[in-house]
Amino acid sequence: MQNTPESDPVETNEIAENLDVVEMNLEERATHVQKAAYWFYAIAALSIINVFLQAKGAYFIAGLAIPSFIDGFLIRDIIEVEPNYFIQFAGAAIFIFFGYFAAKLQRWAFIVGAIVYVIDAAIYALVAQWLALAFHLFILYKLFQGFRTISEYEAIRKKLKA
Repeated sequence: MQNTPESDPVETNEIAENLDVVEMNLEERATHVQKAAYWFYAIAALSIINVFLQAKGAYFIAGLAIPSFIDGFLIRDIIEVEPNYFIQFAGAAIFIFFGYFAAKLQRWAFIVGAIVYVIDAAIYALVAQWLALAFHLFILYKLFQGFRTISEYEAIRKKLKA
């Protein structure tokens, strides 16, 4: 006679404990991805802080270069207007959007958000802002860790369903 999980209470308890461990591991992975996704919110918050500091004439290494580039070099130089804060806040809003979907474990949000952030980092590299570039590279590393953890999460989830 073959033992089945239903016929052996000790084996059933071991399976239940293993499932608990797998579920905890799954939750850990989801939490890790969500923590990585919060870096998108940090980018947005630091960008907004940068807007206010730029208005006072200060420089902050953690701001976004793309909105500043669009506003400062393209718009003001071409049509000579005052700084357009809408562009600055729109840049922050885009990263809030990425953060929202990345926290829901959406791969595309990490990919597209990281691509936009790489372009932003490239602008800092072009203007030789090395501290800002280093800060961007650190955040890109954190985003990559979150992206990579989605695969681990999905593999565990697949095993759990099997």
